[in-house]
Amino acid sequence: TTRRLLEAAAAAAEGKRDVARAIFDDLESYHRREAQAVVPPPGRPALDAALDPYFNELRARLDEIASARALTPRNADAVASYGELLASTILSFALSHSGIDAAWVDCRRVLVTDDDFTRARPLYGPTDARLRETLLPLLRAGRVPVVGGYVGATLQGVTTTLGKEGSDFSAAIVGAALGAEEVQIWTDVEGMRTADPQLYPGARRIRTLSFAEALELSCSGAKKPHYGTLGPASRAGVPIRILDSRQPE
Repeated sequence: TTRRLLEAAAAAAEGKRDVARAIFDDLESYHRREAQAVVPPPGRPALDAALDPYFNELRARLDEIASARALTPRNADAVASYGELLASTILSFALSHSGIDAAWVDCRRVLVTDDDFTRARPLYGPTDARLRETLLPLLRAGRVPVVGGYVGATLQGVTTTLGKEGSDFSAAIVGAALGAEEVQIWTDVEGMRTADPQLYPGARRIRTLSFAEALELSCSGAKKPHYGTLGPASRAGVPIRILDSRQPE
């Protein structure tokens, strides 16, 4: 979805309003369809009320880009952010209607970054303070916070993104701030391997790595974990576990 959002923004900047609108319509249909599949009919009016502002804002942003015929990094981040905002909102509704006391938290309120748009870096002081202030009361009350990854905001409230693999980075930031027992990253492979299993089926799983070893592999091309993930986790001593979402057992 993030990739498609950026394609829509690029098309708008090139004056291809019809292409941008087609991508927008496709994404809106997709998200509404998937959302309705996990929320029963009585809950759908509230769901639509939560999703409508995102689609209205995104449509207006794409029109603004098309009128300006330019895509700034700031606008690119604003457009790209809607994928995580929509997904986390839908997930919170799905959990709530499955009997889990979920509480949606706007990631832009708790993840504070600099203004280096498209590759923003977290400001750990205010971020840690906001995460603890917002999430710890929810956890103590037995609730499950749902926070989108990848997206943050400056101290002035301007939307930013952390760049590629920013969701893993966000998870480590949250886990470190809260002193979590561990950070779990669910992906398409269990743990780090000696090679990419899609290229080399005989790749073996590495059971345990130090943060330093994982960082060296990550900087040498390993897909998981993203190198940014290791910084906050290592400073707080929070282990990272990589798990296969296709084999949750």
